[in-house]
Amino acid sequence: MYAYKRKRYSSRLIAEAVKSYIQFIWSTEGNKTTRNVINSYRKDKIKIIIEDVFVELLVVLEKKEYIYILIQSCIL
Repeated sequence: MYAYKRKRYSSRLIAEAVKSYIQFIWSTEGNKTTRNVINSYRKDKIKIIIEDVFVELLVVLEKKEYIYILIQSCIL
């Protein structure tokens, strides 16, 4: 996410930044990240993470009464 915020979308640019910039090194906890690892992460894990963040956002917005979520139950 930090890379996207810094307008680095390509896995090659992100992998290069992880080697060169302290902010990226810190965010990866010093792990040497390759573009293959980045692509694998995007493919497998990011969808789950985004869904979880979206659900948490909805919960926070509902608690602050910015939105109202109507949950319909289905009785079989």
